[in-house]
Amino acid sequence: MKKIKKRKINKKRIFAFLISIFIILFMTITISNLQENHVTKSAKTKVIFICLDGATWNVMIPMVERDELPNFKKIMRDGAYGNLSSDPAFSPPAWTSIITGMEQDKHKIYNFCTILSGSTEVIQVNSSMIKTKTIWQILNNFNKTVGINNWLMSWPPLVTKGFVIPSWFATSNLTYPLNLRKELNENIKIKKINATGKNYRKYYLNYDDFWLEREQIETDRLILESQYLIDKYSPELYAVGFYFTNNGQERFWKYMEPEYYNVSNEEKEKYGSVIFDFYKEIDKFIEPYVNNDNITLIMVSDHGMKGFRNQNIVPGDHPHVLWGWNYNKILNKLGLLEFKNNSDEIDWSKTKAYYIGGFFTKHGININLKEREKYGIVEQKEYDILKKDIAKKLLSIRFTNQNYIEGGSTRLFNSIESNSFPDIVLEDYFRFKWGGREKVYNKSIIINNEIYALKEFVELNTWSAEHEINGILLMKGPNIKKNKLISADVIDIAPTILYLFDLPIGRDMDGGLLTQAINEEYLSQNPVNYVDSYDNEEVKSENLESISKDIKEKLESLGYIN
Repeated sequence: MKKIKKRKINKKRIFAFLISIFIILFMTITISNLQENHVTKSAKTKVIFICLDGATWNVMIPMVERDELPNFKKIMRDGAYGNLSSDPAFSPPAWTSIITGMEQDKHKIYNFCTILSGSTEVIQVNSSMIKTKTIWQILNNFNKTVGINNWLMSWPPLVTKGFVIPSWFATSNLTYPLNLRKELNENIKIKKINATGKNYRKYYLNYDDFWLEREQIETDRLILESQYLIDKYSPELYAVGFYFTNNGQERFWKYMEPEYYNVSNEEKEKYGSVIFDFYKEIDKFIEPYVNNDNITLIMVSDHGMKGFRNQNIVPGDHPHVLWGWNYNKILNKLGLLEFKNNSDEIDWSKTKAYYIGGFFTKHGININLKEREKYGIVEQKEYDILKKDIAKKLLSIRFTNQNYIEGGSTRLFNSIESNSFPDIVLEDYFRFKWGGREKVYNKSIIINNEIYALKEFVELNTWSAEHEINGILLMKGPNIKKNKLISADVIDIAPTILYLFDLPIGRDMDGGLLTQAINEEYLSQNPVNYVDSYDNEEVKSENLESISKDIKEKLESLGYIN
């Protein structure tokens, strides 16, 4: 029997082999880490998706007719355009319906803030609370890259393939990937503004001047960032949100139509072109994408905007016009709330009810109920009786010998007892003409048989425009009809974008494909595919945070809270 010869082990080869394995593993981990911290470049951008908060045909059509918006005019000639309906005409649900194809009762985003379940704590809404899948997530699941910049509900990030730069409403200034903010700061130089909302008087004559410069810097930043990100990374879908058209039109509409408002010639000269200038800047920004026949450009607004001119106004329907009710001061006069040492600080040990509105579409008053409230003093057995008593007292508040609504009523509020949060819902009950605001502001009211000036309890705002249901929709691309007037709802945008990416539409989506905007030949060659639902897993709400100080100040500046 032959002996098996032992093969001599080559230690050098084994060492070289092990080194090779180590290098491969090291490179794999390194590349993986780089991908986590750097944006992956796509082959090309297919869809550019722009939301102009509050943009309106009421401004754009006259400008197009005056040839002041040549690129918008080109989209209308070479693409599809029309009204985009949003009901309610309110940003949080509308922006979310646009990216989910769902009504608010499905995606569950109703407002900027909500109430933590089982308590009365106000918490800030964020993207993790969206109860249905967004188009960002669906596209990612099909390995499509998505870039998001300044979209209202975009943080924490729902994108894993692409990048996210959060909006002003985010609780964090981080980006995804983390190093993207640093990269943008190194490559894009934008003027810094010294003032804040609180110290603007050091640098500006008035708040409008400060606000205008701040928003101009923000618009310039978004445009430069968008150009940089599209050119460098070419995400297959790039989405960006602009907000000037919302608050800017509310603030400056009266200077655009001075014949309907009491503004001076000096103010008209200074601010008369502010709104027009913004639309012109966006028109210039979209020019290269309008002229690129390989890109589908979709432009929307979450709602429209209209001037008040001199129509009848019910303050409760238009909180941006006359907002800043000091309801706690009213409750104090009714003997339901006490302040500490003549300050604005509530003495909870002597307070039976307090104001909880402002974050919500309706004003509300809560009972300071034991066990439910942190400093509750009202017993459960008193709860129902107290609610009725408060509602009755609120109904008794009147103007002195003035009739402000049809039927001759002088009442300020309509109060409704609620079986949910808040305990009592308040509705402003009187109406007036915009031009008569100061006259109403200087009237007297009766509370508990005592006469007070209305201006003790309310801050008068001079904004001159408000949301309306019909916003804008413009579409141009290789498969979009030319010169086609269409109408749509915000819930139709997500299904249409999925179709343009050759992806199935969810049968459970409330919206549908905008076939009226798509070329018939493309439709016949590319039949619509469906999937029952993209929401096969329960979406859990995480990242529950109390309303941050910065966001609260921003919402106050926008007129959404008191």
